[in-house]
Amino acid sequence: MVGEPQLTKFHEWSMYDLLDRNATLEKAYDLMEIYQRKWLRTHKRGGMVASVHDVLQAILSILPRTMEDMKKEQPNVFGWAVYSQEFFCFTNNEYLASMVNKQAARPILQISGRTVRNCIKKLLEAQILTQKVNFVHTGKNYPEPMHEDPNGRGYFKLVVNKDILVWGETMAEVAGEAAQSDSPGTPINTNTVPSFPQMYSILDNKDTLKQYKTPAAIVNKASAVAELNSLANEGTEQGSKLNLPTVSTNLPVNFAPKVFIPTKTTDKEEFFAQQLFEQARVALWGGKNFNALQQIQAIDFLRSHLRLTRDFVQHFRKQKIEAFKDSDYYQKQGKNPKRQWKILNEWFVSKLPPTELSAVRIVAEAIQKQRENGLKRGYLNKLYAPQFYFTSENWTKALDYSKDDFMKLYTQFGAQNRSLSYYQMVMEHIHKSHTATLQALKDGTTPQYAMNVTEKAWRKIRSLIAQAPPEVSQAQKDKLIRKFKDRLQPIFSNQIS
Repeated sequence: MVGEPQLTKFHEWSMYDLLDRNATLEKAYDLMEIYQRKWLRTHKRGGMVASVHDVLQAILSILPRTMEDMKKEQPNVFGWAVYSQEFFCFTNNEYLASMVNKQAARPILQISGRTVRNCIKKLLEAQILTQKVNFVHTGKNYPEPMHEDPNGRGYFKLVVNKDILVWGETMAEVAGEAAQSDSPGTPINTNTVPSFPQMYSILDNKDTLKQYKTPAAIVNKASAVAELNSLANEGTEQGSKLNLPTVSTNLPVNFAPKVFIPTKTTDKEEFFAQQLFEQARVALWGGKNFNALQQIQAIDFLRSHLRLTRDFVQHFRKQKIEAFKDSDYYQKQGKNPKRQWKILNEWFVSKLPPTELSAVRIVAEAIQKQRENGLKRGYLNKLYAPQFYFTSENWTKALDYSKDDFMKLYTQFGAQNRSLSYYQMVMEHIHKSHTATLQALKDGTTPQYAMNVTEKAWRKIRSLIAQAPPEVSQAQKDKLIRKFKDRLQPIFSNQIS
């Protein structure tokens, strides 16, 4: 006996409201980028050109309208599409071309049906579209399954890859997830410190604070642990490995360690977004815990910011390369094309900032800037919850300031100001230390490998601080030390042995 088909949110809510168009496009652009890289291996130009993007936009505009009409006119077909997650649109080449051409700024930018056909072919090859099904001409906008014909010249059906479609959540789903995330789980004992050597103890022991005259006000919640263990550190080199006994701490009641040790299947972008969220959680919200829904939404926003920042770095690299190609030095090498190619690709490009890790450092620096400004102006405890903050004006400003600093750091200039030049040099080492530690934690088999990388970086920073020119004030030294600690401590405060 066959029961009645179960109603889903797609039956009860409008497809226009459910489809998250921007998030869907982001996922589609990732597949486009992969396709473009493969394309350029065998072609000098072309691939995912602007017209392909325009056609994809048009398809995503038609899809919710088609599915809404199918819900009314062919409910059985709609029910099967929801069950199999094969969402589609009915259209033809000429109609897609007319949609794109209506948005064209100039007649020269208009496309033909033949161009649309080629664009659809590329979208199929990139797995953004999974299927194109032809139908015979019926005179109707939505032919029925019986009219399917491989040689048909009527409307065709374009099935969009279900993995790139992002659907919004209904209020019932949100309420259900929030209730589930708020249910009590296994209690976490915050009165003990794991035996794994904590970064707080390495960076916040008493000798270090005395040596660099760090103000007591900036000592964080792990300073109590450092005080109890400072006697065990006497006679050892600063920054050496520590084996801590189990001792009590003064951790806040609402602070529970978030254990996130990457696995072999952990996506790189997901890993970086998780670590950046941990940095923000400690720096901006004092280690406060949030429910699962809030955390997932915040991490998703951070993933989006990482992608957008990565595009910003790619554009920056492209500008630098074009400027170098126009330089007299590069032009003079034109008589020897092989040498010219080596100078560009093996020397100059290697000195440019790496795209992915630079995006991480820009976002991390934005979090740090927000913390510094919040402490300075006294509004740190008034920030929105993470899922709202990462779309707020405050975050946009902090990210823009961080991008400006990044561009200044990689812009050649005459270092007439020795203190500024030194400050930028140390900041560059802090950025590299942070990304190197994240990379080590991602690639290493145990957190200890990342700890070793961090200890080496910490000794290097201490050496640079000790060699500071006379123009650098003690306040600037303290600020640099604080930046290093704020950037690295959240990574290790959540690890277990």
